[in-house]
Amino acid sequence: MYKNILLHLNDLDNSSVDIEASVLVSIDGLVIAATLPHHVDSDDVGAICASAFLLGKQTSEKCASGVLNQVLIKCTKHQIVLIHVGAEAILAVIIKPYANLEPLFSSLQHSVRKITMII
Repeated sequence: MYKNILLHLNDLDNSSVDIEASVLVSIDGLVIAATLPHHVDSDDVGAICASAFLLGKQTSEKCASGVLNQVLIKCTKHQIVLIHVGAEAILAVIIKPYANLEPLFSSLQHSVRKITMII
């Protein structure tokens, strides 16, 4: 399973020049697979991405906004999109700061469907 997911994450990263890295984490923050640079601590990224997604989920529930689809974090150096994958995982994708996200969302949804079938 790990090898298939890692291959898929590499394919996702290579699908657009705007995608810099990706990581699949369990909803409790454990890294399942990652294509993060070596200087980035994947365990820290996994934990904080799961926390950010949970905070977004709680916010959407408290505001009666429906089911959370994704969380977008915009920073000066990157954008980070967090998407729920099945019932037990979160896909975090690190994207260039000024990338147009609309064309990427279709690729990300396709990736979510593929990963859901794997896990």
